[in-house]
Amino acid sequence: MITEVRAAHILVATEAKAREIMKMIENGTGFADLAKQYSMCPSKQDGGDLGWFERGMMVPEFEDVAFENEKGTVVGPVKTQFGYHVILVIDQKINTDVDDAKGMVKEVRAAHILVEKEAKAKELLEKIKGGASFADLAKQFSTCPSGRKGGDLGWFKKGMMVKEFEDAAFNNPKGTIVGPVKTQFGYHLIQVVDQK
Repeated sequence: MITEVRAAHILVATEAKAREIMKMIENGTGFADLAKQYSMCPSKQDGGDLGWFERGMMVPEFEDVAFENEKGTVVGPVKTQFGYHVILVIDQKINTDVDDAKGMVKEVRAAHILVEKEAKAKELLEKIKGGASFADLAKQFSTCPSGRKGGDLGWFKKGMMVKEFEDAAFNNPKGTIVGPVKTQFGYHLIQVVDQK
């Protein structure tokens, strides 16, 4: 359960300008530099950094994006009453309270790459260890339709996936890449994206 998020943003008046800034970020321009140059929010002095916040502290449209996207993601344009935002999710805190049924993962969000041969799965795992993007490899090599979305399978509960896949997704910590995992469908590399 994500309890706090640290995010930065760039606030502009028009959707077109927000889209233009997204393109500049995709092309490698630094987020903080763009915030200092274009943002209408006072946070621009800190490169757009808003610091840590909990749910209920930001407008819902902004909050949803910050809490529902992975650390390191840039999302936008996001429209709020203030204008159009480009949002960078810097970091997230997970509630690891013992009272929060620690260790009792109820739902998992995972991505996977499905291939026919174990050797291919091992080859791809080595590429990931070497710094290759899991999502890019999923798009390129996965035989599952989810490959088009970088292998993302979304959220699922126990009982929704075959046992071997489910065990790997529920029994490994968030951020882990597990595999090769053999199922009736082939060999999977599984990325545990999030848990709640």
